[in-house]
Amino acid sequence: MGGRSLDLMYQFLICTSSALVAVAMYHFAFPKRRKRESDDEECQFKNFVKTAAKHGKSTVITTVNELLEAMSKAMDTQNFVNLTSKPKLRNDLIVDQIDLEISRLNDRLFTILSEASIESLPLAQLVKSGCRLPCCALDIGGTLTKLVVFKPGGGGGRDLKCHTYDPEREFCNDTDHDSGSIPVRLTATDTVHLKLYSFETKKIHTVVDFLKARGICNVRVSASGGGGHKFQELFQREIGVKLSSVDEMRSVITGVNHRLLTGSQEAFHYRWGLDAERKAYVSFAGKKSPFPYLLVNIGSGVSIIRVDQMDCYRRLSGSCLGGGSFFGLCKLLTGKYKFDEIVEMSRRGNINNVDLLVSDIYGQGFVKDIGLSDDLIASSFGKVAVADHSSETFSPEDMVRSLIFMFSNNLSQIACLIAERERIENIIFSGGFIRNNAYVWSKISFGLDFWSGSRFQALFMEHEGFLGALGAYLLHDKHEDEEVLQSPSEEATSSPGSSRQAAAGPA
Repeated sequence: MGGRSLDLMYQFLICTSSALVAVAMYHFAFPKRRKRESDDEECQFKNFVKTAAKHGKSTVITTVNELLEAMSKAMDTQNFVNLTSKPKLRNDLIVDQIDLEISRLNDRLFTILSEASIESLPLAQLVKSGCRLPCCALDIGGTLTKLVVFKPGGGGGRDLKCHTYDPEREFCNDTDHDSGSIPVRLTATDTVHLKLYSFETKKIHTVVDFLKARGICNVRVSASGGGGHKFQELFQREIGVKLSSVDEMRSVITGVNHRLLTGSQEAFHYRWGLDAERKAYVSFAGKKSPFPYLLVNIGSGVSIIRVDQMDCYRRLSGSCLGGGSFFGLCKLLTGKYKFDEIVEMSRRGNINNVDLLVSDIYGQGFVKDIGLSDDLIASSFGKVAVADHSSETFSPEDMVRSLIFMFSNNLSQIACLIAERERIENIIFSGGFIRNNAYVWSKISFGLDFWSGSRFQALFMEHEGFLGALGAYLLHDKHEDEEVLQSPSEEATSSPGSSRQAAAGPA
């Protein structure tokens, strides 16, 4: 690249940067003229312009000016090395310096815009305006219901308060549902702590009783998932709670993005097959951008979503073989009806007792010639198919462990194929199916590594399964809180048993 080419590149960057600022100003001044873009690159650019314009035009202008100043210094450096260096050497120096400056400023801009995105969330706006926070939020899926509840104290810079709620009754003995707690940063100085609870959706009345016992009545509660629609009448009638339905996909992505951008101990790789500590945490907070990434959300079914920015995403694919399918088959095979019991059973199983391995077909050692290892699974439940059932039995633990591998392997292969098509490296798995199950993490990690030829690594979230409820909480809009909610009828409160008989039960 000669001096003339560098001059042209410099002029081109000036024109491009000026155009970027001009377009940002245009979108800021005429927001109604924007059109919905379907192309991924346009979607990313639109989100960048939208965020930059909303949170300060000076951010874009300052960053562009710094880039131009760095380019100017780079040009001065080139003029100096012209006298002493060979052409190839001086061109490499100038290009490397330009790349370094662009990378540095890009990281800085990402950090600034990430902070602005977090503080623009509806819940953060409630904190800034001094309003009371919502007491809880729900994610009601087809199999499990997740609940996040405001935990008094730990507000950081302010004494954060929530709506009608009795904190003295919050910490009763609920070991069957308690899933810990999580700190959620809302502003640079304010953090709220949330308690996490999980229930079976078929026992949705347990959730109603749970809220009623804590005095959470006659308020509006944000609810993600299909149950946000399905159980509106039930919650209103029983405890006067108005479920405000929040888009499920938006809730999950908001929860994931918030944790990625604020949590240093949230996203992790799982190093399968090692004896040492197996979680390797990956921090994006204030460091590098996780975008774009592929989100494989494994709830009752599976949704695969491409996420390009905080509020720029689209669903690419999915599968009907998800957590609901796994849970249903496990119930049929084991007779167990609690998800945690099934997960515990899987830890005691051995897939070699039920799955047909490559070595079972070809014998030991022969398969090296075709590039396969002896212990690869040729057919899940293959040994069950060829067994003499009059003399052989199979343990529930072995069958559950085989099912986990079968589902994990299938999902990792689908994710790999879509990631290759979309040219995305970051692949995040979330949802209740993988909650607190190291065996699932190891099998998905192994499957993705195998199918991608070690090009992709699976990422998991520390609080998977609760990200939809967290997102619904963060998206709580104060405007609807101005509604005056009517108390439940005297008949409903005095005779809950009779009202439940009239309620439409979950499927």
